[in-house]
Amino acid sequence: MHARQVGGRGGPWAVWAGGTEVDRLRALKECPRVWANRDRLAALRVPTVRA
Repeated sequence: MHARQVGGRGGPWAVWAGGTEVDRLRALKECPRVWANRDRLAALRVPTVRA
């Protein structure tokens, strides 16, 4: 995921991510927050390495 602030201090942010990172974030959002999923959630919280 990449982000930068546009328009100087206090301006809006532009955020973009690659396909695999978007898939990871979507899976993290959709994974139920229950004890049975604790290992999967822990793995999904680790961002992918930027190239």
